[in-house]
Amino acid sequence: MRVPTDAGLPRHTRGSRVLRLTDPFTRGMDVQDAQRWVGATADGIFGRNTEAAVKRWQTRMGLEADGVVGPLTWASMRA
Repeated sequence: MRVPTDAGLPRHTRGSRVLRLTDPFTRGMDVQDAQRWVGATADGIFGRNTEAAVKRWQTRMGLEADGVVGPLTWASMRA
């Protein structure tokens, strides 16, 4: 599995924003990075499929499966 990196980017650019299902959907490169980690389609749009994939990831990592990519979930992706 190829894992995305933040190499060459300012530290605050990716992985610092809390990602969750919103209306309208949250979009961006950080969403795409998270999608790659959790095995979702990496389209950069945080929709219901991404939320479900995040919940599965959180369960596998022993985290609360709330579907929100917050500090603990980001950290688990980089561990």
